[in-house]
Amino acid sequence: MFAVEPFIPAHLGHIKLQKLQMQLSDWVSREQASALAQYPSYTALDNGVPIGAAGVIPLWPGRAQGWAFLSEMGPQNFLKCHKAVKHFLDGCEVRRLEISVDCEFKQAHKWAKKLGFTMECKRMPHYSPDGQDCASYVRIL
Repeated sequence: MFAVEPFIPAHLGHIKLQKLQMQLSDWVSREQASALAQYPSYTALDNGVPIGAAGVIPLWPGRAQGWAFLSEMGPQNFLKCHKAVKHFLDGCEVRRLEISVDCEFKQAHKWAKKLGFTMECKRMPHYSPDGQDCASYVRIL
C-alpha cells in the first residue's frame, strides 16, 4: 500500500537510490539528513518501505531549494510519487523554488518539466558534490 508521511532522517537509509543518484548517499551525513527534516519534507512508502523522499529548504523568505531522493520504482509507484510531489508543490507558497538536475539524467529533466519547472541554466560545470555538471531549474509562483 502506498502512503506519504512526514520525512524523518532514518528514511534515507532505507531508500535504495536510483542509479544516477547513488553517489549522493556518500555526501549526505546524518546531520544533513536531520537538517532536511527541519523543513517541509515528506517520504513516500510502499508497504511501509521508504521509496522516495522530497522537500524544500528555505534560503530566505520567498526562495527555496528543492530536493528529492528516489529509488528505482515501477510506473504505478512513480505516478503516485509524482502526484504527491505535485500536490505538495502546488500548495507550496515559495515564490521561487530552485532545483538542480544532473545533465546526464534525462528522466529527471522530464520529471522537472512535468512538475512545472523551467530550465534556467543549461549547464553549471562541476556543480554536484562529485563534480558532475548540472542544469538549474526554477518554478516561479
